[in-house]
Amino acid sequence: MKLPKRPLGLSGVEITTVGFGAWAIGGGGWAFSWGPQNDDASLSAMRHAIELGINWIDTAAVYGLGHSEEVVGRLLKELPADERPLVFTKCGLVWDERDRTSEPRRVLAPRSIRLESPTSMRRFSKVARRSGTLIRRSVHFQEPNLTANLALRDRLRPIGERHGSTVSAVAVAWTLSWPGVTGAIVGARSPEQVDGWIGAAGLELTRTDLAEIARAIADTGAGSGPTEPARPAPINLAQTPA
Repeated sequence: MKLPKRPLGLSGVEITTVGFGAWAIGGGGWAFSWGPQNDDASLSAMRHAIELGINWIDTAAVYGLGHSEEVVGRLLKELPADERPLVFTKCGLVWDERDRTSEPRRVLAPRSIRLESPTSMRRFSKVARRSGTLIRRSVHFQEPNLTANLALRDRLRPIGERHGSTVSAVAVAWTLSWPGVTGAIVGARSPEQVDGWIGAAGLELTRTDLAEIARAIADTGAGSGPTEPARPAPINLAQTPA
């Protein structure tokens, strides 16, 4: 599958408009876990995303306290060099190995970042408790936000049906419609979940769709902030007399 791409800033690199988010594949046993995750399922999900055309994976040292990067490293080792995706990672969240369930600290001191980066590279080179904490603690999964978010989901269904698409793809396509957005990071635990949102890469929402989504956000009270991408400024085509 050939997915659309956008330039990544001035880097000269082009990335697909959707990428694989590797937060959930970090598994359980840490403060911001999405719960237990099977590594083989994670590898299958990433392989499937790459087969569908995705050319980048987003991870971080803190995801699973190193485990997400280890699983991504296993994937990279099994792929030929010319088939490997780009890998983006992050630092600045430092955890306590003595209490792995405590919240990581935000540390952006130069010395700390230098210490983190060599560790991340070593984790990438390696081949190689049950916890649903994040879902329970996230405000998006608590009332009244949960009811509002589910109501918004239902309002997006007709838009998805018009495009022969899923609600997930509509939500991601809405994100991609905003000026300045190069790509959307979307997580998955299985190949089936990748199939649920991969269509966003080629889904072009119309102005009517965007206006309908804006009304749905306002009506349901889901989220906060702007609800519709700014319209481009009109171009004055008036001719200057010679």
